[in-house]
Amino acid sequence: PPGKVPSILALFDVRNSLEFDIARQYLLGSPVEEMQQHKQLVVLRQILESGAKYPRVRLGDYLKLNTDRIKPADFPDIRFRVLGVSNTQGVFLNETKPGVEIRQAYYRVKPNEFCYNPYRVNVGSIGLNEFDYDNQIISGAYTIFGTDETELLPQFLMLLFKSPQFLAYVNEKAHGGVRMNFKFEALEDWEIPLPAMDEQNQLQRMLEKSLSVKESASFLTKSISLHFPEIGQEELQPLRKAVIETRNGWSPNCNGGQIPVLSLACLKCGQIDLTERKYTSETRKDISSFYVNESDFFYSRGNTPELVALAGIVGDVDEPIVFPDLLTRVVFDKKKILPEYAVILFNSDFGRNYFGKVPQGASPSMVKVSQKYMEEFQIPFLGNIDKQLEIIQAAQESREALLAVEKIKNDAEQQIERITKSIWG
Repeated sequence: PPGKVPSILALFDVRNSLEFDIARQYLLGSPVEEMQQHKQLVVLRQILESGAKYPRVRLGDYLKLNTDRIKPADFPDIRFRVLGVSNTQGVFLNETKPGVEIRQAYYRVKPNEFCYNPYRVNVGSIGLNEFDYDNQIISGAYTIFGTDETELLPQFLMLLFKSPQFLAYVNEKAHGGVRMNFKFEALEDWEIPLPAMDEQNQLQRMLEKSLSVKESASFLTKSISLHFPEIGQEELQPLRKAVIETRNGWSPNCNGGQIPVLSLACLKCGQIDLTERKYTSETRKDISSFYVNESDFFYSRGNTPELVALAGIVGDVDEPIVFPDLLTRVVFDKKKILPEYAVILFNSDFGRNYFGKVPQGASPSMVKVSQKYMEEFQIPFLGNIDKQLEIIQAAQESREALLAVEKIKNDAEQQIERITKSIWG
């Protein structure tokens, strides 16, 4: 009977997948009206119907705060390994110094302990220490903690820290005015999905494998660059001599709707991926002038310094799609320059060197290429269509390699997304 169910379910271990599945079967299989008088059962059913596969637990119940601070100066003759945390490397060995040179208090750090900067955790300044040096320490500015490894694998928790759900929680809970301050108490209150230990091991291995593939593919993508020595050895002329028309796009609010709008992620290996899109419900009288057309040439006029001014050409278009403000469409005089050749110039080492020097604005993480700067791009073989065709042909092999690596990377990203969704529900 429903009246006895709460007391029976209380005996179940929600971290045991078999007992959790039994509870799930009962709660989802019973008529809703039978449970209306029992608030706990209604709440549990709602959680299960939301798609949660694993029980949610308070993280603080599985954490151990490290309070082992020392003053290295008290041990002047000992050499200490000083660790640091990077948003790209995680925990790394920063330097080795004798205690006499370290005047501040530091934490002693053990293997499998986490280190994070409360003021920079939102940009990824959190890592898992896997080093086991003698006398390894880290600045007292960090928060250090471990896990109860009989119930929560630190490697599994690190994967949760890399999830969008953690960043969203950090941004919600951090406080301190202008400066972020994500305190340990807030971390303790975070609710996480907790599979059984064998599942944590399996999920962690699967995610690590996919992350490794993604990182390797990203490295290869950067390594396979378009480099043509002859490009820099000829007479150079400004690109403006071949530009007929330019137009920046339109960026409406994309909060859902029926009208697709390209995102900057559409630029892939010299092509425009029309599946990289957002949606808007906004419109305007001249909206058709912002629609993407077959064979359009685009470059990103605003992006990070590494990605700004990457270019691509549109393939087949079978529906109206808006291009955003940070993309610029350029119409060329094809008697002087082929769009495919322009893409090679923009994306090659030659173009990266030029556009990488665009003056930085207020935000160094986002730079913009003005129309004038783009048109002053000094290029070779302007008007020599035969030579342009030759270079296009030579670039095809590199482009195919880039596309193959990009596909591997995309497949790995999709696998990571599937695994993450299966964990969080």
